[in-house]
Amino acid sequence: MGAGFAVAFQLTATVWQVMLVCMIIGAGIGISFAAMPALILGAVPLTQTAAANGLNSLMRSIGTSTSAAVMGTVLAHMTMKLGPATLPSMGAFHPACLISLAGAWLAFLLTAAIPGRTRAALPSSPRPASIGRTASGIRALRPCPDRVEDDKVGTRRRAPPPTAPGG
Repeated sequence: MGAGFAVAFQLTATVWQVMLVCMIIGAGIGISFAAMPALILGAVPLTQTAAANGLNSLMRSIGTSTSAAVMGTVLAHMTMKLGPATLPSMGAFHPACLISLAGAWLAFLLTAAIPGRTRAALPSSPRPASIGRTASGIRALRPCPDRVEDDKVGTRRRAPPPTAPGG
């Protein structure tokens, strides 16, 4: 993505160059948007994955809205007349690409700062899980305590203690 913004300073003379720059930027955005949830979910506890994914979606929406407003403002303040129409000048795209390049570097640095989950934090042998209700009544996946069996979803009973053979 940042490479596309850097290339945009040199390749804006013809239509095919602008299309190439847009393809590089689009590929970078697609790759980063696809990889970010995996990076985030790998850095949070399993019980916080839904909240982390929701926060990622919220920040993505805020970021795209804010960046569209900033780029629109930059392009609107550097215009030229072409017949009856007022259009952004070519000089307006250079500051827009520079701002975008700075944002891409900031995103890179923030991504590099995301801590990874260490092996020590992962359980060595996972316990079986069951679906039960939390205190708020929401169904949740949680580890089964020893010797608990499920009759049906949401209802649990203790297994009877083992009896000695022949007794």
